[in-house]
Amino acid sequence: MAKLMVGNNFDEKLVDNMIEFNKKYQNSKVTEMYGSPNSIFPEYTARPLYRLPKKNIDEMHHIKSKLEANDILFNFTMNGPNIDKTKFDDEYFIRMLESLQIKRITVTSTFLLEILQRSGLDIEIELSTIYGIDSIYKMQKVLERYPKIKKVCMNLMRNRDMFFLEQWKKVFPDLITELMLNEFCLWQCPNRIYCYLNHQSVKTVEESKLFMNYPMRDCIDARNTDFGEWLKTRFILPQWIHYYKELGFEHFKITGRTSSTDFVTNVVKIYMDILDGIKNDYSFDELWYHLENIGKTRENEFTPNILKKIKYKHLEKYGKSIYEVFRSASMFDNLEVLKKYEERIEGFKKEIMEDINK
Repeated sequence: MAKLMVGNNFDEKLVDNMIEFNKKYQNSKVTEMYGSPNSIFPEYTARPLYRLPKKNIDEMHHIKSKLEANDILFNFTMNGPNIDKTKFDDEYFIRMLESLQIKRITVTSTFLLEILQRSGLDIEIELSTIYGIDSIYKMQKVLERYPKIKKVCMNLMRNRDMFFLEQWKKVFPDLITELMLNEFCLWQCPNRIYCYLNHQSVKTVEESKLFMNYPMRDCIDARNTDFGEWLKTRFILPQWIHYYKELGFEHFKITGRTSSTDFVTNVVKIYMDILDGIKNDYSFDELWYHLENIGKTRENEFTPNILKKIKYKHLEKYGKSIYEVFRSASMFDNLEVLKKYEERIEGFKKEIMEDINK
């Protein structure tokens, strides 16, 4: 069974939808929802303040209680990579987590990892994808220092490195390892960590627009001008999840904690429909389109209309190439493999464009 962690915008309607989905579907369940509101340590999460849900502590606690009453774990998300230790009140931080009865927390900062590890809290830690684990050896060292880590969200750039993932599962059979499904950051984006650092420091829409929307303008413009960049992003379609389940992975993450209830509900429905064998003729844009104009900070429509025309049938051949032809090839450092991969991308880009324009 696929176990889904879903972005939590703290809208009770979204929670109710997930509860109903768990009653309806058999081959997947929403087992966890993650997020944080703007009222509790907003400076420690990797999202601009204006995008965080405007909920107070009591409202957050109500949502948390409802989730837990329906066997859905609440994952408190403090994934900002930069924590200023000169202003950090560790005693207050721990007291708050204790009073909120947080059972699992997602973090990136090794400073927070240290604070949590040294605390007497009975809490499980999830290591954020932002941390960027890219080697088995590094994960071993992290676990030696911080044994409270019970779960890790895989480095997005490793999503399709099937040889690496196969070795990972052999070394860490008991570590909960989660893979992101509908994330479309550029493949090997030079700005990735700086994007999150920027998110963490921004408070207003106006601040996000400074320096011509740095840094998100770069990835958005790249995807907008070259469909091949969309293909290279490390998304996982619902029809491709079986490749991961064959390796023993069963935990998957659906992003969208600062998105609308309708958007998140629809994305979850797409994945759960397909996993249950229910026909769902979704288009590619439904997995990401809403997020391309985050907070209405962009002056133009960046997402190409072409995404609305792309269906799974257009990506089926591409998927087989990813998971079968390149299955045992790492694209991190092998320049020969990278060259072949780029050539394949150009070929598929041309085929897909021709197919949808018929």
